[in-house]
Amino acid sequence: MQYAFEGEFWRTNDIVTAPDSMYNPRGQIFPIPIWEKNGSRDAFRYFTHEATGGSDHICFNNPSVAVPGIEMNVWPDQWYHADTDTVDKADPTQLKRTAFMGAACVLAAANCTDEILEPLLDAVNAFGYARVGKRELPKVFKYIDEAKANNLKQKVAAALNLAQFAVERERGAILSVRDICPGTERTLGKIQNRIRQWEFYGESLEDQILKYTAHRAKELGVQAPTKPKLTAEEQKYDKTIPSIHKGVRSQEFWLERSDRCKKYLETHPDALKKLKVSKRQQESIRNFINGQRSITKIRNCVMAETGADLSFEKLLGYLDFLKTLNWIEY
Repeated sequence: MQYAFEGEFWRTNDIVTAPDSMYNPRGQIFPIPIWEKNGSRDAFRYFTHEATGGSDHICFNNPSVAVPGIEMNVWPDQWYHADTDTVDKADPTQLKRTAFMGAACVLAAANCTDEILEPLLDAVNAFGYARVGKRELPKVFKYIDEAKANNLKQKVAAALNLAQFAVERERGAILSVRDICPGTERTLGKIQNRIRQWEFYGESLEDQILKYTAHRAKELGVQAPTKPKLTAEEQKYDKTIPSIHKGVRSQEFWLERSDRCKKYLETHPDALKKLKVSKRQQESIRNFINGQRSITKIRNCVMAETGADLSFEKLLGYLDFLKTLNWIEY
């Protein structure tokens, strides 16, 4: 929801009136400015990036709570974590703009009428296509471009998994709007149409990947691989669904800093090293545990997000570690 307001907010606090033009010579300076009397008159510059951890917003975005949250960041900050990081270093204008955007998001979530929902859906949908185009599509086709005759099948499987991951993420973004809308027949119909749109996009993207795979296979002089079917192992673990333990949910946010984890690692210092699961994979695994995704689905999501292979053996080992700490349950 944040980016739905950022676009319009940028346009009214910068030298811009023409669509998507930051430096239109006929533009207007700050058409609807938000300034603070003791603040700067700086333009509002921004970009939206992937979610990060390690800040105060973790109490919302952490999988044990799983409530959408916003992190506003200004970087570089020459006073970061220094004794000179005092209130006089903050720009009242930028603080006011940040507060405005946060309040606008809260207002839209609390009062998501049809009037608010329709442009919000448009913004979420448009950003979704832009995000997939920027993040996943180049990687998807790079997998196939870099494939050799002896690994084309594995590269295609990775490409298809990444594409499915991207589409499902954007479907999830649309579905999240459903949680805050009034639930009228009209609004639910519009949301359902957007979901179907992404389903059709996923089907067409899969078809495009397989057609390009056939082209590459011909270049490599090998038979084109087809869409892989679930293996016996994948079918087996597609029926087991872990969830955050009820004693952890909404109560503990950071596994590594929890007393239970610290005490366990004191007596088992090599427990995590023996699993050979990277820290990024560990964090990704925890983030995808929501009581709805199966072990197979979690594995696929982690591989898509991190770009690294993850065997069931390693994944199950880490899940057993979490279960031993009573961090998850089945």
